[in-house]
Amino acid sequence: MTSLLVQALRWSTGESLEATAGPYFPDVHGVHAGSIDAPHELGLASARTDGSFGPAFEVRRDQLASVLARTYERLAAAE
Repeated sequence: MTSLLVQALRWSTGESLEATAGPYFPDVHGVHAGSIDAPHELGLASARTDGSFGPAFEVRRDQLASVLARTYERLAAAE
């Protein structure tokens, strides 16, 4: 999900959106790690209560709505 949002933000804003630090989550590895760390740095996505990201867990409707709302606010501010 966050990889898709990062690509959408890159396409619509032209921003690089590369993570500048990290890794932030002990359970995130591989090709999508940067696309999870970047939204975290932007305040679009956050950790679970135990500090993990939980990439293998299903995304609940309220979690998706929160991430989409924060993404929309960032896009609206960029205009």
